[in-house]
Amino acid sequence: MKKFSVIALVLLFIGLLTSLPANATWIQYQSSPADLYNRADLPANYDLLSVSVGVDDTSPNEYYFYLNFNKPITPLQFADGKGSWAGVMLDINNDGKFDYSIETNAQSYSNNFYHEGQFMDRRSGTPQADRRCAVITWTNIISDAKWIGFRIQKTCLNFDSIIGIQGYVDYDSKDNATNDWAPDSIWQMSLSGGTVPSPTPTPTATAAASNEEAIDAQQAAVKAKIVALESLASFYTAKRDCLESSANFEDSSAIELFDLTDLNSLCNQLDLEASSIDRKITALDPLSKKTTSSANIATDDANALAEAADALTARMQDISDEISLTETSLSKLSVVIAVFDEQETLISQPWEALIDRLSILPVSMRASIMKSGDYKNAQGSAKQMTTVMNTKETLLKVLSGIRRPTQITPLIISLESLRAQLPQLKNYTKLISSIEKKIPAFVCQKGSTVVAATKTGKCAKGYEALPTN
Repeated sequence: MKKFSVIALVLLFIGLLTSLPANATWIQYQSSPADLYNRADLPANYDLLSVSVGVDDTSPNEYYFYLNFNKPITPLQFADGKGSWAGVMLDINNDGKFDYSIETNAQSYSNNFYHEGQFMDRRSGTPQADRRCAVITWTNIISDAKWIGFRIQKTCLNFDSIIGIQGYVDYDSKDNATNDWAPDSIWQMSLSGGTVPSPTPTPTATAAASNEEAIDAQQAAVKAKIVALESLASFYTAKRDCLESSANFEDSSAIELFDLTDLNSLCNQLDLEASSIDRKITALDPLSKKTTSSANIATDDANALAEAADALTARMQDISDEISLTETSLSKLSVVIAVFDEQETLISQPWEALIDRLSILPVSMRASIMKSGDYKNAQGSAKQMTTVMNTKETLLKVLSGIRRPTQITPLIISLESLRAQLPQLKNYTKLISSIEKKIPAFVCQKGSTVVAATKTGKCAKGYEALPTN
């Protein structure tokens, strides 16, 4: 099962737990006369046979309506993209005109779970969606049911004691054809009639256990499975939070360094255990347990899996906390790296500028300066800076392989040790300054020939002054 489906499955089981009663008995149940006419173009699975109405002892304040078909209902029968639909037409004041209708919507039917239907006001002649009656619709795909059920509250409309009912199905709402009515005319029925000993079809959207104790045990197992699914969903929430831990860092430089590491792999290390728990929870089938003992075992199994998922969540939260604590170490690492970068700028840039100035000088003057002790010492510092920076880059390459927070501290220690090898900036600055004093403000150039200025400080005739800055 994919990880993102866990929460959806929780909701699905909650819907199952709160669906129609499993041990209902009809206190009223009536069926209309059979449909006697079908259009020649009507597909067989849209052949409507009759409509039924009932009230059961577990929900006496609700009416159940059933459309009975010739063929088993398919999941996409009324979600086929053609506008196919079915409904129960209601004439609540017996004037021969339909006042309201209870209808399917474009949602597919799944297993034996219910979903919302539509309630339409037809009194104006143009159907309008109306919220006064909340409609629940369902069937039982698993058992190849040939009916669709609808449920509404008795009090949502002012029903007369006798009302008119007629079932309707439309295969393709755009073709003005391929529809069917059942019965062939409006069926006048008494809402207080039709007492029967047992329901056909059953109004339950859940499997019935053999007795009340078994039913209670079965429902307890369903609840336990829901809890287990919720616990597993909490694990995946904790994992998401773990993967987003670095986004909560206040130090942006720490975030940048974190992204260079493999620390997020810590959040994935419990995936195999989570997948195992996931499979075991999914495999639980409380509704198949027909005895109290088997249902109790299922409850125990679900509880154990919930505890395992909770333990996994706690471990994931510990990992997330551990990652959060890396901000301090990464911030310290960032400070150390910044020292290297700043020092490189203060040494490399003046050196490069000095080399550019020297390249302008006459060869003899340049050679004289480059033989000086100041130049050689400054050159040594520049080379030392390059070596240190290369070593720093090599050390930082291990960032991509860091999978544990404890690996950050040794890297900081190594960089701190390397930091001691940085050239002495104060001494280097003096050397650069001493060398720059030996470079004249300008030299004299004629074509490709470059010479020093005359003793008078001017360029000889035919030469132009060339600034060295």
